[in-house]
Amino acid sequence: MRLFLIAIGTLAAGCTLSSSHGPTDDGSGGGGGGGGGSGGPVGRSFTAGRTTTATSPCPVFDEQNSPHTLDIEATDVFVDGTLADGVTVSNVPANQNTTAPNVTFSFNETWNSVEGFGFPQVHYTLWVDATSATGTAETSFAFDGTTATSCSVNWIVTLF
Repeated sequence: MRLFLIAIGTLAAGCTLSSSHGPTDDGSGGGGGGGGGSGGPVGRSFTAGRTTTATSPCPVFDEQNSPHTLDIEATDVFVDGTLADGVTVSNVPANQNTTAPNVTFSFNETWNSVEGFGFPQVHYTLWVDATSATGTAETSFAFDGTTATSCSVNWIVTLF
């Protein structure tokens, strides 16, 4: 019944949150990694969409706003199946308007533009609870293209 209410609340909030793990061995019925119905991020998978909010005078990269699949475990985050760096995870539910984030990590990407390749490390800060999942991301990296020598990008992250 609890899972049903969480699912209804999630749909009402306009988000689709799913778990990639089955019930835990402790009989709590929650997701893997001790996620048990707490509303926290552990044991859940999301598609992370990014919307640019600010950018430096750099070329537009094809991959700049590409979505990624996130799998959040108790001590690790996987981005498109690859282990992220600098991971911190708390399974306490978090809300961007009222609490500290409960997931932070960095991920190395490769971007392509007509002016060349960029190799940003994107830093994510996420807030996940039972009914919402939001966040921000940012990067700043050296780029030796014809229009700029460094690039920076900020995003709003939408998890669904």
